[in-house]
Amino acid sequence: MRGERARRVPYDVLFRRMLLTVLPFLAASLLFNINVVVEQGIFKFMMKDQADPEQIALWGGVFSGKFRTLMNLPIAIAAAIGAACIPGITASFVKEQTEEVAEKTELAIRFAMLVAFPFSFVLMLMSAPVMEFLFQDTQPLASGLLLAGGVLVIFYSLATVTASILQGIGKLRTPVIHSGIALALQVLTLVLLLKYTKLNVYAVVASMAVFGVCVTVLNQIALYRSGYWAPEFMKTFVLPGVCASIMASMGWIVEVSLSQAVSQKYVTVPAAILTGIVVYLFLLVILRAMTPEEMRKFPGGRRMAKMMKRLMRSSL
Repeated sequence: MRGERARRVPYDVLFRRMLLTVLPFLAASLLFNINVVVEQGIFKFMMKDQADPEQIALWGGVFSGKFRTLMNLPIAIAAAIGAACIPGITASFVKEQTEEVAEKTELAIRFAMLVAFPFSFVLMLMSAPVMEFLFQDTQPLASGLLLAGGVLVIFYSLATVTASILQGIGKLRTPVIHSGIALALQVLTLVLLLKYTKLNVYAVVASMAVFGVCVTVLNQIALYRSGYWAPEFMKTFVLPGVCASIMASMGWIVEVSLSQAVSQKYVTVPAAILTGIVVYLFLLVILRAMTPEEMRKFPGGRRMAKMMKRLMRSSL
């Protein structure tokens, strides 16, 4: 009987239900990404009376082709983490397992921060070598944008993964509303900065910071009020931040030291990054920012868990 009733549901009803479920995901993604188009349009329109077209094109090329490209990689990883955690969180949410939802939420956010912090710190401390290594660009503008905007990796990654979690616990419209509010504030900030300051392309970075911080704060408040997130600030934010700062510092020291003997960045930068990765993983194990048992709960986390166990044995 139950199967017969299920088959009798009209197709238009099923389609409408599916549409109401999918639309909030699409709207949230659209609002989160449309700011790229909006900020570029506003910047070009308002700067046409303040700079010549060649200069505006140069600013736009460096910002979109280099700065944005490097920013999008860790943010894409955070989006993948969010997508991977939705099925597990939703399954626990449907079963009304509040503690399990809170645990999975905390682990997803912590894992995203373990990726975002090192990316952010390395991009800031090694902005000039990274730009020269990847794009053969030694201009102060390219490294300056990365230095000023590298911290946005943390906020945008956190905003991305928290939006996915909110949708996983049934709050489909909440990320849409938050992104809409943040986009309005971003546009207002960008217009004011371009009109009353001479920050030029750095005004776009500042407006991006307003968007990222706004979405992050609003999403975290919504998560906390929902009762499905019990934040562990030490393991989620403090320890990854400490480990990443030491990692980036070690990478910078290695890069500067090698540059005294070798001028080629394709030698110094990879060596510095590999050194930083080893230092970072070692610190994560020593400070217990993520245990092997927690790592196993993520897709593909078994290999990382085995590697962490080996590091734990070698450190004893």
